[in-house]
Amino acid sequence: MQIPSSQPIYIIGDVHGHLKKLVKLLQDAQLIDAEHSWKAGTATLWFMGDFVDRGPDGIAVLDLVMRLQAEATAAGGSVASLLGNHEMMLLAAYRFGRRSTGLGSNFLTRWKQNGGNRKDIASLTSRHLDWMAHLPAMALVDDYL
Repeated sequence: MQIPSSQPIYIIGDVHGHLKKLVKLLQDAQLIDAEHSWKAGTATLWFMGDFVDRGPDGIAVLDLVMRLQAEATAAGGSVASLLGNHEMMLLAAYRFGRRSTGLGSNFLTRWKQNGGNRKDIASLTSRHLDWMAHLPAMALVDDYL
């Protein structure tokens, strides 16, 4: 991905289901408006993963980020995301459930032990699952990994 050096780049990590805090952060940075819509034009916003677990609104965070990706693209900007370990654990818990991890536990238990929120797993849709499953674990932007 090539990003013109004159365009602002924002990076956010570890939202962990805290939608209200994310919205405030994005509004304070003037990336979204009062209706939570993209208003940053050609700016680039990167999320470092860990959208879910621990906080109360992981799926709402996913919904916001997914929508902002489309809105930013339409405005000439970019919202990009990496797969965090909490998305990976959520996907594994959803897919493998009580199947053994081979480490004396199962996927569902491991996810819960790491802050898994039952509301998140219960609210997943195929759209969320597909989006998370296609997130890259890392990205090379210009010469930066």
